[in-house]
Amino acid sequence: MDLTLEILIPGETTRLAGLRCVVFQSTDGELGVMPGHLPMIALTESGILRAESRDAVKRFVAGAGVARISADTVSLLVHDLVTEEELDSEAVRDSLSKARKALQAAELSGTDAYREDLMRDVRFAEAQQVLLDR
Repeated sequence: MDLTLEILIPGETTRLAGLRCVVFQSTDGELGVMPGHLPMIALTESGILRAESRDAVKRFVAGAGVARISADTVSLLVHDLVTEEELDSEAVRDSLSKARKALQAAELSGTDAYREDLMRDVRFAEAQQVLLDR
C-alpha cells in the first residue's frame, strides 16, 4: 500500500501519489506517516514537508494549518506552500529579515494583537532558510 499526499492551499491543490512516507511539522513536533497509519487530525506548524517515494524525495516548506491522516492519505490544508525548486536565497533572506523586524517592533511596542501571525511568518521564513541551507 502507498500513500497519497494532498496539499490544499487557497486556490490550488497539489496531489502526489505512490509515496512510502510523508513527514511534516506538527504543533507537537515532527510527525511521520507511513501507509496504514491510524486516522488522526493534527495541527501543523510552518516547517519542512517531505514526501518520499521509492525513487525520490520531494521537499516543500509548508505553512501552518491542519492535517487529516488516514491509512492511505495525508491531506494538508495550509496557508502557504513553497517547493524546494521555487526557493530564492535573496528573497528568503529578505523575507526573514522583514518578518523578524516586524516581530521585534511589535514586541517593543507591546502590541500582542498580531504577535502569533508575525511568529508564523518568522517560522515560515526560517523553514525556507533551513531548506536552502541543505
